[in-house]
Amino acid sequence: MKIFEDGERVHIAHHADLAERGVRKKIYYDPRTNPGLVIVGASGSGKTYMALLTLARLGLGARYIDGIRSRPRAIISDFKGDKAFSFLKDENNDYKRPESMKTHYGFYQDAVSAIHQYDEIFRERLAGSADDVPVHLYVDELPSLLSSLPKAERSEIDANIYQYLAMNRNLGLSLILACQRFDSAWFTPGARENICSRAGLGTLSRDSARMLFPDIDNIEPQGVGRGYYLAGETLTRIVVPNITKMEKLKLCIWKLITW
Repeated sequence: MKIFEDGERVHIAHHADLAERGVRKKIYYDPRTNPGLVIVGASGSGKTYMALLTLARLGLGARYIDGIRSRPRAIISDFKGDKAFSFLKDENNDYKRPESMKTHYGFYQDAVSAIHQYDEIFRERLAGSADDVPVHLYVDELPSLLSSLPKAERSEIDANIYQYLAMNRNLGLSLILACQRFDSAWFTPGARENICSRAGLGTLSRDSARMLFPDIDNIEPQGVGRGYYLAGETLTRIVVPNITKMEKLKLCIWKLITW
């Protein structure tokens, strides 16, 4: 049974070196092969902008799976309640949701609950659930969330994230993280090695670049919305495309998390 169809990869950036010569080459995130993506950058680097674009394009990914039309789903855990995601709150939009559906967006105190919702799906699929619709968990500023939790709860989420990254590939699940530093202090040993898709935007400090791209020395400062993308062993300098239809983007994300 196929979980991710051939069209499941999503366009998240352009090849910066070619773009500077007037050639547009798309750079993709492919959850079929690398079901873990991290986007790293300081405040103002374009990190959230890239996350919005990635989620919206995942939301466009309606597919036929075993002859049945299916739309991918997502759960968003947004501890700091980033204003970029404020449109997902029911009181801030006019989107019509059937009573049978729920918006899977947790901010501030509900951010942990959002992760628990994803964990239930993960455990069900490990136990052999027939549900095969792709589900993506997006966690904004994981370090900030973990630092707010009691030690036992933090350790539990750490351990769960390690399991997601190790086993998501065969379950039709993926994990997307956005944070300012990809610091080992916030991950169970071995977890970061399972995140094979990595984007670093803006000006990364030497330590931050080393944590994100440990085997690469020539990481240079970039502007807003520019940086580097590592997929497997291939490093590419990238530029994040401009979002020209913001309302369409918002609607795509809302549909992605409403099911």
